[in-house]
Amino acid sequence: LGWGLGAAAAPEGVEEASGKWRPEEDELIMQLVAHHGRKWVKIADALPSRSEQAIRNRYSRLTSTTPQQPKVLSLLHGSWSLEEDAAIIDAVAELGRKWTLVAARLPGRTEDAIRNRYQRLHRAQMKTAIGT
Repeated sequence: LGWGLGAAAAPEGVEEASGKWRPEEDELIMQLVAHHGRKWVKIADALPSRSEQAIRNRYSRLTSTTPQQPKVLSLLHGSWSLEEDAAIIDAVAELGRKWTLVAARLPGRTEDAIRNRYQRLHRAQMKTAIGT
């Protein structure tokens, strides 16, 4: 893979995508990076219509923060859903308090926001357990 910008053409039958990234692609990139690290060849295998370079650049944009462009995945604001709470609890049970890995499972929420939400959920659970 890795076609584009001077590289070999895309294999026959595989069209290289261009234009807007779909939310499912963003989510898949974050999940794959959490699972495989920054192994772009392996990640590109899951997104055959995107080049390794395009995926690497997209990941960089998804995780960068500048005053002019806030972190793309932190654009989801507002109340936490029950599904998000359950996803946080399940992810921490599986992965421990590795917030980067947990955050990869909740596109739209930052590591800090997830950690803070987990701490609130955990405190509430402890209060309920001791009967206060």
